[in-house]
Amino acid sequence: MATLAVEVVWERRERVFLVLAGTFLCAMTLLNVIGITRFVQLGPMALAVGVLPYPLTFLCTDLVCELYGRARANFLVSVGLGLNFFILFVLFLGDAIPSVAAGNMPPWQVLQLAQPVVLPNGDVVRDSVGLYQLIYATTSGRCLHPCSPTSPPSTATCNCSISGSGSPAASTCGCATISAP
Repeated sequence: MATLAVEVVWERRERVFLVLAGTFLCAMTLLNVIGITRFVQLGPMALAVGVLPYPLTFLCTDLVCELYGRARANFLVSVGLGLNFFILFVLFLGDAIPSVAAGNMPPWQVLQLAQPVVLPNGDVVRDSVGLYQLIYATTSGRCLHPCSPTSPPSTATCNCSISGSGSPAASTCGCATISAP
C-alpha cells in the first residue's frame, strides 16, 4: 500500500479538527442560547433542551486534547468562552436599543392569532402579538408589556389580557408589585 503524502495527512487532520471544533462551538453556543427555553420529558426526567448538546462539548474537547494536544484544546475552550461573551454582549445590546414602534413593524413580525393563547405565566394573548414579544413572554414568564411606567416588568407579576392591536390601551392588566429582596 502506498504511503500518503505528509500534506494529505496534515490536511485530513486539520479537517477533523475543524469538524470537532465546529461541533464543540455549535453545541456550546446552543447550550447558552436556547438554555432553558423549553423542557422535554426523557423518561422520568424533565430536562432543559439546552443541556442536550452539553455532552458533545466534553466529547469534542476530549478528542481534541487526545488527538491534537492540550494546547489546542485549551485554545478551543478559550475561543468558546470568547463566543459566550460575544453572545452576552449582543443580547445586552439588543436589550439596550429601543424597539421599533408597533406601527413600523414588518408584517412578518406580527402574528395574527386564530384563538387565544395562554402563556405559561397565565397571560392570555388574543388577536395579534409581536413574534419576539410572544417568544420573550413564553420563555421569561414576564408580561408582554409593562403594567405601568412606574412598574418595570422585573418587579411586577401580571395577569394580562391583551386584545386588539396588543397595545396597553387595548388591554387589561392586573399587577401586583413585588418588593425586591
